[in-house]
Amino acid sequence: MKRLWKGLFASLVVANIVLTVMACGESPKSLAKQMYDLEVSTTNDIRRAGSNLTKAMEIQTSLNRQIEVIQEKIENLSKADQVIFLEEYERLKKNINSDLIIFSDEAINNGKALRITGYYGDERDVTIPALIRKLPVTEIGEYAFRRKRLTSVSIPNGVTIIGKSAFAECYLSTVTIPNSVTTIAESAFALNELTSIVIPNSVKSIAESAFTLNGELSSITIGANVELGTSVDSYGRPNGILGSNISFDEAYTSSGGQPGTYIRQGSSSADWIKQ
Repeated sequence: MKRLWKGLFASLVVANIVLTVMACGESPKSLAKQMYDLEVSTTNDIRRAGSNLTKAMEIQTSLNRQIEVIQEKIENLSKADQVIFLEEYERLKKNINSDLIIFSDEAINNGKALRITGYYGDERDVTIPALIRKLPVTEIGEYAFRRKRLTSVSIPNGVTIIGKSAFAECYLSTVTIPNSVTTIAESAFALNELTSIVIPNSVKSIAESAFTLNGELSSITIGANVELGTSVDSYGRPNGILGSNISFDEAYTSSGGQPGTYIRQGSSSADWIKQ
């Protein structure tokens, strides 16, 4: 049912956009640009609405109001101008995917910053923008990129929190964490293909299982006195930031939380030592 109403709604949106832009008494190329901009912004608004049917209908109602005002002007375009309009619109439409949002977000800090909540793109090597709609991205939300089949991700400077399972169950082999992140939550990078991690000096806490099940992980560079999260499973066994293998946590703690690079001798070894 959700897919059905979204499909019908999308069809109505496209039809209404065409009527809207053809109604304005302006040059056909200007109308084409208006159509393009309106389609991009409307699609983005629908994506942000997600499964919120009330919000989606508000978007539809807004479009209907625009159409009611300008429908009477539709005849102002000559047939020749309509051809120019359509040709220009098709030209612009070739680049439409680059202007559609590929991230969903929500406002935080009284509307002064954004939290990334989802990813719609097809790219597997992703650079997250530092600004969206001129607002700084300061958090990566829970599950935002989970199972998105990413191979690399660059997180922008300014992000302070990486949420629970934010990048879990991808295919990440490379991640760039900026020197602004203070908190890495539970399972944030679980079930990936990381072989090394550089944790910047800004990080103050890393939750349990943040990097669990990265089977080839053999090098972790970390700052001083980072709080490492721990938990106990249902069998009474401790878990550290690498899950059930607590050797890294023990090596870091026994060193007095000294900064530096900690290694293990390949995936077959469970023992971590400070280099």
